Amino acid sequence: VGAALTGVLFQRAFPEASIEFRVNRSEARVRGEKFLQDLQRPLNGTRFAGRFDVDDEPKVYLERELGLEQASRYYGTDAKVWRWRMRWFRSAVKEEERVEITPRGDLAGYESVRKEDAPGAHLTKEEARAVSRRFLEKLGLSAASLESIEVSPVTRPKRTDWVFVDERPGF
Repeated sequence: VGAALTGVLFQRAFPEASIEFRVNRSEARVRGEKFLQDLQRPLNGTRFAGRFDVDDEPKVYLERELGLEQASRYYGTDAKVWRWRMRWFRSAVKEEERVEITPRGDLAGYESVRKEDAPGAHLTKEEARAVSRRFLEKLGLSAASLESIEVSPVTRPKRTDWVFVDERPGF
């Protein structure tokens, strides 16, 4: 009886058991490097580090709001909570590139880390938003399908960075 219950309820109790690995760490690295090459980010002389991880915040939120069984239906597709977190960096240098690829091979995150005092543009909110929308369009995400939730500038000594938080209505 115990074995039968385990077999029936295992994936409901442990959604991690149903992760669909279409790409392993090596394949995720290749996809990440291709993504960075397409953005013309130089990787010469960098070191690589990568690990598999879960983004707990959205996972816990979905489980509390929807319950484990219903939340599990979104994992891996709409809710990209599991990912290969990879970084390309130079020792003792603050600048690095970070890319996150899901086990199914989808891009889940990207960040280009720069020194606080690195030079850059002081874009207005509208100019920065236009840049972010063009980037999203390149990724196949229609900016028109997203609703702005939060916008905040981050003032640096020689540039202004912007953080945009959007959501897809109905999800």
